[in-house]
Amino acid sequence: MNAEEFCKTFNIAKEKMEYMEQEGLLKYLMEEDGGYTDDSYRICLVNTLMNIGMKPEDIIRYMDIPEEGYHDVKIRILREHRKNLLEEIHQKQKSLDCLDYFIHEHKKKKDTPDYS
Repeated sequence: MNAEEFCKTFNIAKEKMEYMEQEGLLKYLMEEDGGYTDDSYRICLVNTLMNIGMKPEDIIRYMDIPEEGYHDVKIRILREHRKNLLEEIHQKQKSLDCLDYFIHEHKKKKDTPDYS
């Protein structure tokens, strides 16, 4: 399958393909003959790992591990990413809490008459 057929069949934007190539991820979607795979599991896996925000180097590390017999290693990589996502969520929550505080303070000042 050539690149155009691959993009059309699996609904992958050309820009995403270019990014995947730049980051070294396309090798996981290639066949030995140089064409693109029609293995929907591999395509979905790489695409999903990208969509959940996994760094390209971590996707490469994950994909380089054999499918059979190394589940503990793959689980460890997925848990590392999960931990990183939770840290990001907590940081975003702190930012939201800060914004809510500022909004609250402004509402208080707005509703308090100025007697000076």
